[in-house]
Amino acid sequence: MMLFNSVVIAQDNLLDKKVTLNSQKNSIEETLKELTKQTNAHFSYGNTIDLSQKITILVTDVTLKEALNQIFDPAKIKWELIGSQITLSPVKKLTFKISGMVKDSADKSAIEFATVYLKGEAFNAYSDFNGHFYFDHIPAGNYVLIINAFGYKISEQNIEIKDQPLSVSLELSQEAINLSETIVTSDKIIEKVSVSEMELKHAQIESVKGISNDPMKSLTALPGVLSKVDVYGSSEIHVRGGESSENLFLIDNIKLPLPFHFSGQSVFNPEMLEKAEVLTGGYAANYGNAMSSVFNLTTKNGNPERFSTNVDLNTSNPSYLIQGPLIKNKLAFIVGLRSILSVLSPTEKKADLTSKITYTLNYKTKINLTTLNVNDYSDTSFQKILPKANALSKINAQNFQVQSVISDKSYSKTSFLHSGWRLNIDPEKYGFRHINYNSYTLREDLTFYPTPSMKFKAGIESSLEDERSNITEFYKTTDILLTDTASLIYSRKVNTINILSSAYLIYDAAVFKRIKFNAGLRLD
Repeated sequence: MMLFNSVVIAQDNLLDKKVTLNSQKNSIEETLKELTKQTNAHFSYGNTIDLSQKITILVTDVTLKEALNQIFDPAKIKWELIGSQITLSPVKKLTFKISGMVKDSADKSAIEFATVYLKGEAFNAYSDFNGHFYFDHIPAGNYVLIINAFGYKISEQNIEIKDQPLSVSLELSQEAINLSETIVTSDKIIEKVSVSEMELKHAQIESVKGISNDPMKSLTALPGVLSKVDVYGSSEIHVRGGESSENLFLIDNIKLPLPFHFSGQSVFNPEMLEKAEVLTGGYAANYGNAMSSVFNLTTKNGNPERFSTNVDLNTSNPSYLIQGPLIKNKLAFIVGLRSILSVLSPTEKKADLTSKITYTLNYKTKINLTTLNVNDYSDTSFQKILPKANALSKINAQNFQVQSVISDKSYSKTSFLHSGWRLNIDPEKYGFRHINYNSYTLREDLTFYPTPSMKFKAGIESSLEDERSNITEFYKTTDILLTDTASLIYSRKVNTINILSSAYLIYDAAVFKRIKFNAGLRLD
């Protein structure tokens, strides 16, 4: 006990010693040497302490304790007397968290993969599938928060962090960039890198769908796109003079060989679409061997918070939609149905059912299941205008997709896809068409953002295609303008299974403010 008391008295005596300092713009290290001379105090510190800082201190006959406080407090250095030594350590800075959500100012929907960063600082983040983002370990102070998302106006917001975490809600306004035929608007996960692309958002599709209740009517009105109907009623679309078979039709990455009803109406329900885009040139490597155009349609997610329904009692193409949460903010669904009543269209009975289930596993992982089922039946045997025929067409397609955020700069999409098409046409004359086609695909896409203005994307895909077709058609000489009296017979039989594999790599960067560079490589 006596030894302990003597140590305490010694420490108090050291800190109570009087010192005088006249230091003008000298380093802390030089000042400490002067204190050692006057008090015989010894200082210990590590290489994390910067003693080269210049200080000015003018004190006369003050205690060592007072002098140390005046020296170290402005320099953010903590001192402590241990035994006969004064140890120095850096002051631990208080840090805080900034969190928030990025939304579309028009429809209040979450904006995925928006770039959020602090101006002039080394802090940046990306919004997740629900539009949420956060920074951690941010010192108190004033900052400028910048939010940038493709197709939206850049937003800046002044923020101040005082003594607690900060939560902000951010809304971005859409911005269209018009370059000749190109219209680029908001794309929540940047997928398109084409030079010639035209896009319609859901509101635009709804406003121009017309009485046919068909989004393709809107897309075929775009520059360079022409639509016509053949003898069987199935629609043909020609882009910039290309053949109709050279078009690639995608809905949630599912390839559809002929996505049309017999009447020429597409199988895409406009109520179910978030956006629809047409690419007419400069395709990225991830679109494969599309030669004429790419029609890329994306379905919207169901409302995760509340139920809603919509009924369109169109006399020719009525449609019905219901959406809502199965588990609030976790599991949501959306279902859209279009059908034609046989009373209004006695030659045709058709229906297409599109559905999507979205499960948000956590803020980094989202699971989607999209399905499309189409039934089309046409019987013209009882009327005299169209060629007499009995026709049946069925489409069933699915996409099970897992989207995962790997880090704040990368994410992946794993897709299991199936596309099936069955067609039976048996006319009274002109032959017949029997087609049964199925495609099964496993696809993996990886995207990496080294900087907010640069992107690398890579992917692999493996598909099994099973086609069984038997087509026979008869042509009269009067149909093809030949002078002989013979009939021509066209016959095609296919019974084959093909396995196709491919890989691609894309580099995409904004070189300057208005110049975008893209390079891609694909192997099939």
